[in-house]
Amino acid sequence: MSRKSKYSAEQKLAILNELTRSNISEVAKKYAVGKKTIRTWGYLYEYQGIDGLRSAHNNHRYSKEFKLSLVQQYQKSDASLEIFAIKHGLKSKTQLSDWIMQYNESKLKAENRLLKAQLLRKEMEEAYAKKVMEIRDREGNDSSNNKPSKN
Repeated sequence: MSRKSKYSAEQKLAILNELTRSNISEVAKKYAVGKKTIRTWGYLYEYQGIDGLRSAHNNHRYSKEFKLSLVQQYQKSDASLEIFAIKHGLKSKTQLSDWIMQYNESKLKAENRLLKAQLLRKEMEEAYAKKVMEIRDREGNDSSNNKPSKN
């Protein structure tokens, strides 16, 4: 899928450079761009250089191993989601956020299956123990009823 940005990488860099002379609110208003977008451009430029400001013309595909590795690294880090994602070559925190949700959902599904299996095993063990007790009680009653008489 093709995407076209309102601003080129060079224009984004010029907007970022304007922050040295003006505050972010004035710059955002002048260019009709959100302050958060300008901050994201700043992070992209800081961690990825001018290439980080370039618009992607198609979606980039990442391997499952890469996604899992990034999610696990993020969980161990204390960085913000946005900065962590950008430092690791992503364009936004949304990609990483989606991967984290998918990871947590699959982890929860696995834990649910495990817990259900454990519960079923416990129920079966309890039912088995109950049956054994019933059999013992029955055998005990049968032997007391079948005692030979003293006559």
